Amino acid sequence: MTTWERIDTWLEANAPDVLAKLRPGATREEISAFEKALGRALPVSLRASYLAHDGVTDEDSRAIFGALRAPPHGEWARYMSWLPLAGAIEQLSFMKGLGEEWPEAHLPIAKDAGGNLVLVDLESGGVLLWDHETWDPEPLAASFDEWLTALADDMDANLVITDEEEDDPDALQLLPAPLPPRAATPAIGPDRPARVLLEALVERRWVDLARDGDLEALIRALVAALAASPKARARKVSDVLEASKSVDELFADDEQIAELVEELG
Repeated sequence: MTTWERIDTWLEANAPDVLAKLRPGATREEISAFEKALGRALPVSLRASYLAHDGVTDEDSRAIFGALRAPPHGEWARYMSWLPLAGAIEQLSFMKGLGEEWPEAHLPIAKDAGGNLVLVDLESGGVLLWDHETWDPEPLAASFDEWLTALADDMDANLVITDEEEDDPDALQLLPAPLPPRAATPAIGPDRPARVLLEALVERRWVDLARDGDLEALIRALVAALAASPKARARKVSDVLEASKSVDELFADDEQIAELVEELG
């Protein structure tokens, strides 16, 4: 299964409104015409992406970019809108007309409302984040496919949700937790209720997890708390969350935690 087949399958099952914001793929003839106008061939991974989807339908939509991984200095890359081929060539022409020397190999593929861009280096295939104030590009990924593969992995690891509280409800959000090993979360096991509880807390934004925290130790402590008597269970869960070094911030109060514990059974 290709990277885009993985992403589209996940979107169809979990975020159909986001999938609807992605345009149908460009035809090979359209891409060939684009490359002819560009005077360069697209990197293989970028070409494959435009064959899967020709950008987004709404120029203000963040769609999948909201959940793409970015370094701390480049988190604003998640507010970019993926440009269709026509928008990319138009943006490139605009950049070349600004009076500054624009590198021939730098193709804009996404932009935000402030004039910042995501670029692909047509020579190396690398993905860059471009600041309109400094004009200095910062590296984001070795290739567009590498960036999207990380997104597909995060989707499989249940680290991606629909960002319903932002201005763009049809966008995705990456949860603030490290990517766990695939074998670390069994589908069924004695720790499953604790894992479901923690996932619900993160999804509701009731906790912020520490990036370097020991999540397995937190899971074990929650397993013990949930094994307490029904009357003591919620209080013990609250105590675990408040004491754990794997929790940066706890935003839920005792009543909310009690309701969640009861809801999850």
